[in-house]
Amino acid sequence: MALLVFGAIMTAYIVLLAVSANAQPAFGDPVTVTNGSNAGNDATLIDSGDVLTVAGNYQVQAGASVTVEDGDGTQATFTDGGNADFTTDTNGNLIITVTGDPGATGGSVPGLSVEGATVVSSTGVTDAQETTGPGETTGPEETTVPDETTGPDETTTEPTEPTEPTEPTEPTEPTEPTEPTVPDETTGPVQGGCTPETFLTGNVELQGIFQPHSAKLRVVYQTENENGSLKILIKNADTDEVLLNKTIEGAQGDIIIESVKPGDNYTITTTPTDQVYEVTVESVGGPVDCTEPQDQNDPTPNDTSDNPVPTDQNNAGPDDVVKDTIPDKPLPNTGGPVLLPAAALLLASGIMGFAIVRRRT
Repeated sequence: MALLVFGAIMTAYIVLLAVSANAQPAFGDPVTVTNGSNAGNDATLIDSGDVLTVAGNYQVQAGASVTVEDGDGTQATFTDGGNADFTTDTNGNLIITVTGDPGATGGSVPGLSVEGATVVSSTGVTDAQETTGPGETTGPEETTVPDETTGPDETTTEPTEPTEPTEPTEPTEPTEPTEPTVPDETTGPVQGGCTPETFLTGNVELQGIFQPHSAKLRVVYQTENENGSLKILIKNADTDEVLLNKTIEGAQGDIIIESVKPGDNYTITTTPTDQVYEVTVESVGGPVDCTEPQDQNDPTPNDTSDNPVPTDQNNAGPDDVVKDTIPDKPLPNTGGPVLLPAAALLLASGIMGFAIVRRRT
């Protein structure tokens, strides 16, 4: 009987070894993107001509496929011999050369973004460290334990005396249920539309201050003058780290996706040169529809924005921002009513009173 149990354990172990030999790229493995040199290649999106690399030690079968997802949930499947060519380099890393349309679907931003690309699933890609795993493990054919165990013929030992039953252990006290965790308010919603953060438009330099509500930030811009330019600078006011420093030449509109720390203070500075522009900053995930470049088709040539901060106001700038001091809601108007009408009424009453007194005298 002991030999039968040992044989069953060895068989299960061999099967587990055979399964482990078929390891594939795991869910969430990062995908490194090298932009291609094709004419019209978009450096922010994965398209024809780009090369994707998944680190590991793999071997590839004909017709293999890998599904990739970007930071906003857009997915695309690349198939060897279809819209991509699969190979491995000398280190065993998986190399996917995109040869056709990825056919991206889902997500909140059109196209499969280079930022945040990870593996979702794969077929036909296995671990190359044990290439002959299933073939060498002959399983039940080599485990001849049942043939050697002659059963009743060899088991002639005297039966052992029954052991005394052990005393039952006392039941453990049930643990108190843990309280459900409260969602982090700084991250905001993670699905759906977007959460507006700040909006700047005009033809002069403006600044804005905001706190992202999620880890993904959308910067949507639209410029109007073909001969002008616009510089967009976004910094973490808490760490002084530069998040974005981009200059847009001519008239165009696009979306920039950046990773941020929810709850930190960020500043944005827009510096135009002969340019009229609109810039919308919003967090991915929220109750309203996300802004698209075509929605910003009427830049206004002035310095209005929802929270501009002039660079010389009270000699203050981004370095003077104190963490956790930005109000979550617009402050009420505490200036009070204009006193000019009241002063005019008081003056008229005085003149009339003086005229009456003079007439009586």
